[in-house]
Amino acid sequence: NTCKMVKAVMKKTKEAIAKAANSKKGAAKKKWSKGDRKAKLNHEVFITESKLASIGKKIVTQRVVTIATISNENQISSSLARRLIRHFASTGDVVPFGHCDRHLYLYRGSKWVRKDKDEEEVNKKDKKGKKSKK
Repeated sequence: NTCKMVKAVMKKTKEAIAKAANSKKGAAKKKWSKGDRKAKLNHEVFITESKLASIGKKIVTQRVVTIATISNENQISSSLARRLIRHFASTGDVVPFGHCDRHLYLYRGSKWVRKDKDEEEVNKKDKKGKKSKK
């Protein structure tokens, strides 16, 4: 005769079961991404006359005028920057000098002047000489 030993098992109360279930749900979920999110840019979609005039003064002397440079510098949307480039091209403030893509032409300011390498080297030497004297 084999005798089976039965262990006395303590039953959990309903309160204990509910407490255990709630404690699991309350734990924070694992976040796999620790990186920072990119901030949303609030660029303007309309432009005032004064802002148009200030952009016109700056754009004339720029070396390269692209949608990205106008959009980033002036905090305006890209579609508005495209229209501004067309506007300034029609007035002659920017001049096309090549193309990057089938639809995108590269522009530069009409008053932008290329400096010769000799002038740049002379300016660099002058600056270095001034720093060493101090």
